[in-house]
Amino acid sequence: MKKQECDIVKDLMPSYVDKICSEASRLWIEEHVTDCEECKKTLKLLQGTEISAKRLEVEQLDAAKKVVRQNLHRSMAGFGLCLVMTVLMLFVFSSDNNMQIPLLALYVALPVCMAASWLAGRNQTKMRVLDKWDIMSLAGAVLAAGYGAGMMFYGFSCILKGKPVFQVPREVTGPFLYKQMVAAAVLCFVVYLLQMVRTVKQGRTASVVVNVCLTGIFLMMSYCVQMGYMSELTQAVQTLWEATVRTLCIGGVGMVAFLVADKRKRV
Repeated sequence: MKKQECDIVKDLMPSYVDKICSEASRLWIEEHVTDCEECKKTLKLLQGTEISAKRLEVEQLDAAKKVVRQNLHRSMAGFGLCLVMTVLMLFVFSSDNNMQIPLLALYVALPVCMAASWLAGRNQTKMRVLDKWDIMSLAGAVLAAGYGAGMMFYGFSCILKGKPVFQVPREVTGPFLYKQMVAAAVLCFVVYLLQMVRTVKQGRTASVVVNVCLTGIFLMMSYCVQMGYMSELTQAVQTLWEATVRTLCIGGVGMVAFLVADKRKRV
């Protein structure tokens, strides 16, 4: 009978600790533990632990609220980054404003945007494994950036040799190449936008894909700005090489840095 009574008291203890049991049960438990050392120790242990039915429910509610806050912060960060990139691209590719942007500003903005994009998924517990959509996105960004760079080098090489660029009339060659830069940058931006949406939904950033997209976007913008500083047509290829090397170096260092940061978050 004593063991049966102890079992019933132990079953009621969580409710007693959370103060949700009846008055009669409370008095019975308190009376029982005054005479039973084993139940008294059990009650003290239960009172000292962080886990009880009510506390567990509160902790679960707090955890759910934290996840909601994190998702909200990621959504705001992702939306803000895409908005900033949109404004920057519109400003750079505007024929009225591109002369006003110093190249140094782009070279500083690239690592800043890379860091901000990575921080949008800073609550991740492990690095996101690239799936088929990430690989397709990565391939698309590389092809878009490669197309833009290739068109620029090929176009100015043809101009210097006095040859037409894909049978485009000489007087509209400049606008034609400009459109290729814009198209390549827009394609990279679309991939970047989709990646940021996935970051918000999954809470993890595929930093390689995001950084390749940003590098491609800034490479096209640096071409556009660099052309504005070019005083002679003969400087075109050298100018393109300078913009390419600097942008790819900055982007490459950023990619390595955030890959290392991703690996440290792997669990």
